[in-house]
Amino acid sequence: MSTDATTPLPEVEGLELDPEEVLEWLAEHPNFLATFPEVLEQMSLPQTGSQDGTLSFQSYQIQRLQDRNRELEACFEEAQRNQSLIDHILLMAAETLEDSSETLDEALESLEKRLNQHFPSAAWAVRLFPEVPGVPEEFLLPDHAPLQRLARTVFKKGSEILDDADAVSVLWPDRDAKDESLIVSPLKRQRRHGILCRTVTAQELNDDYGFVLLIHTAACIAATLERLVPLAEESAP
Repeated sequence: MSTDATTPLPEVEGLELDPEEVLEWLAEHPNFLATFPEVLEQMSLPQTGSQDGTLSFQSYQIQRLQDRNRELEACFEEAQRNQSLIDHILLMAAETLEDSSETLDEALESLEKRLNQHFPSAAWAVRLFPEVPGVPEEFLLPDHAPLQRLARTVFKKGSEILDDADAVSVLWPDRDAKDESLIVSPLKRQRRHGILCRTVTAQELNDDYGFVLLIHTAACIAATLERLVPLAEESAP
């Protein structure tokens, strides 16, 4: 189709063009309004809040470009946050898999310390089942009914949300968690070891940051536990 601005719209008796067809035609003829500026006198353009309600077409174009620029900036910031998250996940994975701890106690302390260093905006906790031998008391799954139930079912469902302020308080007594939920992921490879918990805000849930981070981190921790738990069993009395 010609891009000449004077190319007429197709005329068929009894046919009404829908808005999408008009938009498509105008997009193919960007000089149409420059060639026929009088058309603007018959059109209603979006208002910018000026007192007299007027708006020049040039101002409207500038406004649209500014809006689009803000959208692009937001996308760029989102991409930067995603890249930063990926970088921290990879670094955390490397450090966890290279952990040289020789006892389960040392490994668990190192894991929690590393998690809170890399991702300080959230609270993290590794909690293991009491049947795992050699687990220090501070790393045992607490006797809290909702958390206990979730810890057993999460292996079937995958990562789960627990919107329970009491559970957060049980894991982190000194934390003000009124605007936070708890997400839990299973620690499992060949066997079930326990759960990985972290606090998460509503915004993180909307952005999927919480789940992505938790799932990848839990996989790394499970690999470490798979190495150390048999050693704990061997040294158990």
